[in-house]
Amino acid sequence: MRHQRSLGPLLGLFVFAGVQAIHAELLPWEKEFQKASLAHAEGRHADAEEAYRTTLRLLQENNNDDPHIAVVLNNLGAECQILAKYPEAESWYRRALDEWNRHHGVPKASGNTMTNLAGVFRAEGRYRDAEEMYVQALAEIEQSQGANCLEYAGALANAADLYRFLGDLDTALDMAERAVQIAGALIGKDDPSLAGKLHILAGINRTLGRLEAAQALFERTRITLLNKPGPPDPALAVAYNGLGEIACNRGDFRKAESYYLQAVELQERLLGPTHPKLAVSLNNLAQAIRLQLRFAEAGPLYQRALEIYQRAPVAFAVDHAKCLGNLADFYHVQGKEAFAAEFYREALAVMERELGDHHVEVAMLRWRLAEVRHAQKNYVESVRLYRQALPALANSLGPQDSRVQQVSTSYRKLMKEAERYVLMLR
Repeated sequence: MRHQRSLGPLLGLFVFAGVQAIHAELLPWEKEFQKASLAHAEGRHADAEEAYRTTLRLLQENNNDDPHIAVVLNNLGAECQILAKYPEAESWYRRALDEWNRHHGVPKASGNTMTNLAGVFRAEGRYRDAEEMYVQALAEIEQSQGANCLEYAGALANAADLYRFLGDLDTALDMAERAVQIAGALIGKDDPSLAGKLHILAGINRTLGRLEAAQALFERTRITLLNKPGPPDPALAVAYNGLGEIACNRGDFRKAESYYLQAVELQERLLGPTHPKLAVSLNNLAQAIRLQLRFAEAGPLYQRALEIYQRAPVAFAVDHAKCLGNLADFYHVQGKEAFAAEFYREALAVMERELGDHHVEVAMLRWRLAEVRHAQKNYVESVRLYRQALPALANSLGPQDSRVQQVSTSYRKLMKEAERYVLMLR
């Protein structure tokens, strides 16, 4: 039973230029900058990108050495990153870093740009490049601003989410807790802008099986974001998905379905019908419905999610694989083992390519494929898969984790059955 959480890296806080009405009227570039900022705040990121492009052109026409150029380049990169235009985002960020380095005499925010660039690397599957860039960003921010600032907390949270993704849960938990502590002390524990960091910490706790802690964090962010002034925040969907997953783990599938439906409705309204983050929620909704044995309703939801993933950028490859694995579960519980094995293999190939052989998600898929091959009486392959899965799961989750215990029990059962089968053949 695998559900999905897709938050993605939190963008390093935008470095908004200090546009002030020091003239009788704003300068042309200042007007465009304000237009871009408003479009971003309203979620109109294509409009924001266009307005920042105009801002950049006007600034360069006026003064090609203006230090505000670095700010606009950073924000252009951020809008492209939100729109999944990753090569363009990387180009803008690199140009922003060059500009920051040219202006030694002005306050710099190159650490923010490094944080954003690391997010691009992660989205493109360049995980080691992302890790190195986060390390550089943290060092740059600490040197220029100190470790007790929001920029440092943001970089810590993003690095924590990367380490969670890579399976280094101890490092992830330490970083996420520090990020929440720093930011909470600076802006207050109920500030809506703390939500992203709380979601990351909640996701790590959920992966570690600490359901009470994860639920409290997701519920805290849900209430905070619901009370936030203005239009609904897309981050609410992350809280709904997290709460739905916890409800599923506790066997309350109807409550999970309710949470997932709220996530789907919110994302369809705010992001549109083809956004990859909507596919995450559709997959989760299908899971909750499937677990209620409503197979006729679950199947089309899985298919709709997969159709979205097929057109999604590489950043969603792992989410795509999780959906394939869940579709395999869908067939497995109905006894359609040939279909199940096919989809598990497809999912496993993607996971191994993206995450490596020893990641906890790879181990989970090997366990599930082992169960199918066991059901098909293919004892040799099933034993091999269990033996690959068990050490990775125990190393990531700890030998006392309920999932590790379940795999160990299933493996012992398989070995006894295999021994009886061999004796029978004799």
